[in-house]
Amino acid sequence: MNKYLLIIVSCFNMLLSEYLDIQFASFSYTIGGSYGSCVKFKKAEYAFSQFNECSCAWAANDSSYPNCYDLFYDPQTKIIKYNLSEGGEYIYRNFSNDYTCHIYEEETGPLECTEIDYELQCSQNSECNWFENIELESCNDINSQQQCNAVGCNWYNGNYYACSICCWGEYEVDNSYCEETEYQLGDLNQDNLINVQDIIITMNLVLNDNYETLADINNDNIVNILDIVIIVDIILN
Repeated sequence: MNKYLLIIVSCFNMLLSEYLDIQFASFSYTIGGSYGSCVKFKKAEYAFSQFNECSCAWAANDSSYPNCYDLFYDPQTKIIKYNLSEGGEYIYRNFSNDYTCHIYEEETGPLECTEIDYELQCSQNSECNWFENIELESCNDINSQQQCNAVGCNWYNGNYYACSICCWGEYEVDNSYCEETEYQLGDLNQDNLINVQDIIITMNLVLNDNYETLADINNDNIVNILDIVIIVDIILN
């Protein structure tokens, strides 16, 4: 009787369970006591560095599935299902036994442009633009050898120069950011229309090997004939 009751309860729980659309999942579990294993999944458009991961035992096996197209997790059954391409067959993995931790990040809808910190994510959103802002800073104000080396400066400790111990050179500070596109891509003259005038402006950019963000329709950081083709297609449709 108890056996049948357990089966009924299990089936009922499975009916109630629901897959969550997630960005990332990480599981840590042990095999044979202290020998640990780590398994990490993420959607292709994200980076593992964006997420906290479960810690693993020393000398653990580490498996990563970084290029999932769809990624779902069922907290009730502890099952991950994922595929590697649009419309691809789903693969199922179960981590319900003997795991020491599990972490997963749910999809929360599209981020605002100003909330995006990565160029790839920014360029995938047609309403956003990535603006590069890389500045050179002097190394002279750095007093720690560890910090000096970390940013790519040169550390000197000797008696041949003006300073006996100093950090010298320059290093790059990346202040690039993602921002909402003020004007529609392709609208080069910003008249709120995409027309022949925009094609002419884009052609001049291509001929003169110049770059303009609004002309880079496919977000490949190059203005070329492909962007003109896309503008023509927009006009025709």
